[in-house]
Amino acid sequence: MKTTSKILEAALPTLANRYVKDMVFGLSLIVVELDDGALGTALLLIEELCTCSAVYPIAVEALGTSAADIANWALHTEDAVRRAVGFAVINAAANYQIIPGLEIAEARDAVQIRSSDMVGMIGNIHALNQTVKDKAARLIIFDRGAPGEGIELEERQAELLPQCDLVLITGSSFLNESFEDVVSLCHHARELWLIGPSTPLYPQAFAGLPVTHLAGTLWLPEHKEALFRAASLGAATRDVGKYTRKVTLKLES
Repeated sequence: MKTTSKILEAALPTLANRYVKDMVFGLSLIVVELDDGALGTALLLIEELCTCSAVYPIAVEALGTSAADIANWALHTEDAVRRAVGFAVINAAANYQIIPGLEIAEARDAVQIRSSDMVGMIGNIHALNQTVKDKAARLIIFDRGAPGEGIELEERQAELLPQCDLVLITGSSFLNESFEDVVSLCHHARELWLIGPSTPLYPQAFAGLPVTHLAGTLWLPEHKEALFRAASLGAATRDVGKYTRKVTLKLES
């Protein structure tokens, strides 16, 4: 079973009898609110969007709709925007679950990096980039959405990831459907972290996988208006940190 299927299965009990109350599309973030006030987000991956149309009437379709039905978009659609909305709904449901072992902590403070480590980073995780460069022997970044200096080609993952001692994967790997392929290459990694606002906080979905830690984000309902406003103005995740609580979770081996 694909990991996305396991995540959806874990979320559905919480989503039962819930509906999508509000939503905003920004240039970087999609934010949804459920009828119980829970908030969830997912990144909008511009490079994954269809260029044939700038019109996405998805919000009109989703508002007032069963949250479980919208969450199914995470698994049962080829449309990148619908998939992101589905994950935003799933992430909203995770905010109110009681997860044993969840700690309030920034990933950059929690990740243990050794001076001898070769670190693979899937997606350019800006909050961790400099920390890793300062501590590790080598940092290799793969980011299909931001090619440029210091970014390795995605085609080299099969060669380089099996050599990495530590692998950091952005949660948006679920949005571009690269998660399963990336994880299958991490043969040598001592730890594998799934990091970022799109990280689904459902530990049971990762049983049997080499993922060792989840580092996600809880979105605080009391800041809903400010968060919606910021997202609508094109804010990135690094711009809205004051409306969130960063959390980490060590998974059982």
